[in-house]
Amino acid sequence: MKDAIFKGDRPSRKRLVIAAAALVLAENAGTALPELREAGATSREVDAQLLAQVQSAIEAATMALSTGNMGLARDGLFDMAVSTRAELVLRLAAALRSLSRRLKPEALRQPGESEAQVLAGLARCYALAEALKTQGQDLVLTGIMARRFATSGPRDMVFVGAEQWRMPTGARGFTAYLIDQKSGQMHRGVEARGAGMDLTFDAASRWHSSIWAGGRPAGLIGTSLHFNDAIMAPDGGMAIDQSAKQGAKQSPELLAENGFVYDDWAALKGYRDACFGQGLRQSAVDAVALIAPASHAAPVFDGFSQSLVWQWRDRNGAVLNLALPERAESLISAKPKATLGLVAMTRGKPARPLTLWTKSEPMPIAMQVGRFGKKPGLRRILSGLLSGQNQPGDEAKMPDLVSRFYERVLEAILWRLGQQQGAWPEVILEQATALGQAELVARSEQVTAT
Repeated sequence: MKDAIFKGDRPSRKRLVIAAAALVLAENAGTALPELREAGATSREVDAQLLAQVQSAIEAATMALSTGNMGLARDGLFDMAVSTRAELVLRLAAALRSLSRRLKPEALRQPGESEAQVLAGLARCYALAEALKTQGQDLVLTGIMARRFATSGPRDMVFVGAEQWRMPTGARGFTAYLIDQKSGQMHRGVEARGAGMDLTFDAASRWHSSIWAGGRPAGLIGTSLHFNDAIMAPDGGMAIDQSAKQGAKQSPELLAENGFVYDDWAALKGYRDACFGQGLRQSAVDAVALIAPASHAAPVFDGFSQSLVWQWRDRNGAVLNLALPERAESLISAKPKATLGLVAMTRGKPARPLTLWTKSEPMPIAMQVGRFGKKPGLRRILSGLLSGQNQPGDEAKMPDLVSRFYERVLEAILWRLGQQQGAWPEVILEQATALGQAELVARSEQVTAT
């Protein structure tokens, strides 16, 4: 396992293969491997000595943050992240690894990051370690390795929207949202890939491919779906690879009659806070809900946040700010009259609309996928800047691996300009060799060095 665990920034397939091979050899030699910790599985107490070592490493990192000498403290947090992950204390391991990355001078210079925020993160991590001393069997605090899906009987749901997303770490995916027609509970179906994994996966194209054997998501918004025996996780997550029978379209008025729609922002705030949780039980998952405005103003550009903001008012006159996607200029020019919206609320950020029902459009409008989705990559951004105009929102296409390779090379070149030169990311070198483009990387090395 020596070659699979090291203090690197980016995962690579080579490391995963080395780790998998080591585990296979260990199992063949008679070593008992730990099982995946699933939701609902029996947990065990966390080693008290390990938790004490974690807290000592956090204390050292706190002192290092004040002095600026963070190298050893950063390594100490990473070592503890490896140890806690080996003990299946997954939430603590993720927090420690994140903090080790943030304790870098270049990371602290990034917009939105500060020493005070890192200190707050260290404090939360310390509190989590303290809570695990007495609540080591609580899976909410320890984290789970994988969700377990099981059949849950017949379910009638309405598909209300979707979004494509990409994390700063490189993970990307597609999330579909459904609401239970009986309970009103919101469910998610997620298809995602980790950083550097499965280069053929394209979240944008998922919008135009079949889901739940009921048709394309682009044409299913507002449609009822019947699952004969829905496959779900204990947290309500829906399995993507299952079938459903397509039913009738559900109008905004019908959804409101069923009591699934919020028209009072005070009640919406209570629902949001319940989804977020408190203290160490805070959830990182967005709160998603259907809302109906009594009125709304025209969208305006907010110079402070550099985003388009749309104010929706409830029946009591209270205001809810919605942050519109960057490519919503055409929607704004149409001056739509919104009757219903599916919104996602993130802690500390304005709500973002996922689906919009209007009086002028016969079909609901998807706000975070399709024509309003994020631009696919740096290549299109650069071409838009050079031509002086925005590129049109083309229909999603099948992924072009060669184009993606060049996008990654461009991103690496721009990042390396003005930086201390180091080794190229392994994923780029491997793709360059496979595509016969090793000479391109070599010439790019000369460009960034001059």
